[in-house]
Amino acid sequence: FGYCPLTHYHWEIKSLLGETNLPNSYITYLLNLIGINLNETYIDYIVLSVTLGIYFISLSLLIKKHKY
Repeated sequence: FGYCPLTHYHWEIKSLLGETNLPNSYITYLLNLIGINLNETYIDYIVLSVTLGIYFISLSLLIKKHKY
């Protein structure tokens, strides 16, 4: 859904340190670290849904604030 240059840079460092089989998503990586192993596509959809939800809530609060 998106490209994060910071994740790319982080993955380059980790591969130089010998870590392999890194997922595409940093969120997936963090969840795997704590033992939650879900399908990467599923995690991407959850992250997208949460991000869009936060965006629309913020936008609606901003519009509500400027109406009064």
